[in-house]
Amino acid sequence: ENTVFQAGSISKPAFATVLMKYRQDNALDLDAEVNKLLTSWQLPQHEWTGKEVVSLRRLLSHTAGTTVHGFPGYAAGKVVPSLQQVLDGAEPANTAAVKVDIQPGSRMRYSGGGTTLAQLTLQDVSGEQLPPMAERLLFSPLGMTRSSFKQPISPALADNMATPYSGDGTPVKGGAHTYATLAAAGMWSTPTDMLNMASAVRSAYLDSQTDWISKATAVEILTTNATTDKSPNVGIGFFINMSDEGEILGFGHGGADEGFKSQLYLELDSGNGYAIMTNGNNGTQLIG
Repeated sequence: ENTVFQAGSISKPAFATVLMKYRQDNALDLDAEVNKLLTSWQLPQHEWTGKEVVSLRRLLSHTAGTTVHGFPGYAAGKVVPSLQQVLDGAEPANTAAVKVDIQPGSRMRYSGGGTTLAQLTLQDVSGEQLPPMAERLLFSPLGMTRSSFKQPISPALADNMATPYSGDGTPVKGGAHTYATLAAAGMWSTPTDMLNMASAVRSAYLDSQTDWISKATAVEILTTNATTDKSPNVGIGFFINMSDEGEILGFGHGGADEGFKSQLYLELDSGNGYAIMTNGNNGTQLIG
């Protein structure tokens, strides 16, 4: 049960909880224009500049209008770009530039590019890189000893890493891909650790745990930022399963990196849930 897998996009709610824990203890405006917070890069002007803000709240709920759905990572031997190169779509990045092409706040569209912009914003504001920040604010407090945002994988976890497999059953050439976009796709974890994280958010939401994040922070994480009353509903990082009456039934996230497929879900009332991590591109079939 200590074998580690790449969590894929389940990295997003993990990153979001790191950001919210940081924000609980430090001044950070979730609704400010990110260009006012960024120091190492600037989001290009767009049609709605000055009219609708691209904020951390919108970036983390996929409502900021940013492009680039996901990231394939970098195979063994490939040069890994900086976050700024990823955002610019500049070599050696293997994805397009991140820009705004629909009105911020108008609708939900999944954007790993937006999460990457949020990561750079948090790093600029805090002056700290994500891996040590996540260790200090999330992994260590919750006893997530088998989780890390270090890419490539840290030596401490490398000896117990699942080998990723392609859809045809052969190992991914060169092993696990390296992800420059840590917040969007770069976390290593185990099912136990991921359930510890989700359970801690639930406990804080239900006011039964106060030594990590506050109830107010947990409520904000699990409050939908959807622009309509139809699903999908996204809070801060997590997708939220809601009843027709607007009650929260549960929350979670899926993940897909090269050779890894994962799913996390927790019921709010009962606390029952599951985390499934697979080391193959056909893993979604097993998860189903």
